[in-house]
Amino acid sequence: MNAGIVIPTYNRSELVREAVESALQQTVPATIVVIDDGSTDSTLERLKAFGNRIRIHSQGNSERGAARNRGVDLIPEADLLFFLDADDWIAPDHVEQLAKLAREHPECSLVAASGFETDGDLRPLRRLPGVPGRPITTRAFLMGNEPLAPSLFAVPRKVFETVGGFPEARNVAGSEDWLFAARALALGPAIRGTRSTVKMRKHDGNSMANARSMHQSMLRAHDHLFGEETSPVLRPDPRLHRSSRANLLLRAAVGYYAAGDMATSRQVLVQAVRLTPIILSHPLTVWTFLRTLLGSRLSARLRDLKHRWQTYS
Repeated sequence: MNAGIVIPTYNRSELVREAVESALQQTVPATIVVIDDGSTDSTLERLKAFGNRIRIHSQGNSERGAARNRGVDLIPEADLLFFLDADDWIAPDHVEQLAKLAREHPECSLVAASGFETDGDLRPLRRLPGVPGRPITTRAFLMGNEPLAPSLFAVPRKVFETVGGFPEARNVAGSEDWLFAARALALGPAIRGTRSTVKMRKHDGNSMANARSMHQSMLRAHDHLFGEETSPVLRPDPRLHRSSRANLLLRAAVGYYAAGDMATSRQVLVQAVRLTPIILSHPLTVWTFLRTLLGSRLSARLRDLKHRWQTYS
């Protein structure tokens, strides 16, 4: 398989250098294309320092979906596509491991790695959710049990082309990767490898605007998914529709909590419970509700203790 790695970036001049360096250190050959999506900082200058070891394309800001699609267009020789966000990092054997997994599981629409969420210095905070070796179904993905962020997965070009690439509409910006993965899973299951080869940075400073934007974006993406009559994902399934939407509301409540808006977090949790009362049994529901009652300062201390326990357990 010919591997290609697409790295979209926007005003990440410091971080994109680390992402590119990790891509260049792969144990098997991979073509690397970086899409500078209208950066106004020193991103382009830093990228040029890599010379002809990478391909660079600069364009006006078009959001990540369009940037990733443009990157795929620029590496027509690649038949196994990787997507690395500019603030993430991959281990030297990332491409090798996923290419091997793709050869062993030709029935899969996506193959994915395991990984860690890290702080800004790439120090592990927690292991990312997901069960290695078990097929990832559409239901498992939509219920949030098996996340498939772009930095984690590789997709055969034929699958990428069948689903039409990443959505480019700005009203689903931030959720285009979720919508892409759901559409891909309609064509066949995914599978996750046992090696943790990805580090995904968690950024501080979540704002209320970001929480609200992500909330609205995810609900629009959900509407798109269940409104596409021709997609095999979307055979009428009212229970999956309600339960998956409730799960998105739960994640939105976590986002509002992280942004410090405890009241809105509780309101969104109530909406989730009204859709699917069984979501009350989800540990994250209870944990988030209790944290909104504790307030941000005490809750932050508990979160730090939890991260330390997850890191060293």
